[in-house]
Amino acid sequence: MTRKKPRRGRPARAGKAATERIELRVTKLERAAWEHEAAKRGMSVSEWIRRCCSSKVIEDPVGDELRAKYGTARATSEDE
Repeated sequence: MTRKKPRRGRPARAGKAATERIELRVTKLERAAWEHEAAKRGMSVSEWIRRCCSSKVIEDPVGDELRAKYGTARATSEDE
């Protein structure tokens, strides 16, 4: 009988797998602060940034044409 090798890497996120990547340049101080904030909440820096960005209501930078093309919903204050 063959034993399976343990899988390496971090476990998969719940929900849809993230397939896209965004590179962002930050200062050492910003990175340290973000890592600290994420660790305080017991989450990865990626998840912390994702949640911070998703919870902000900003001026709508995406036009209706792009929204229709990519099928994204416009955020409203009721979504919070």
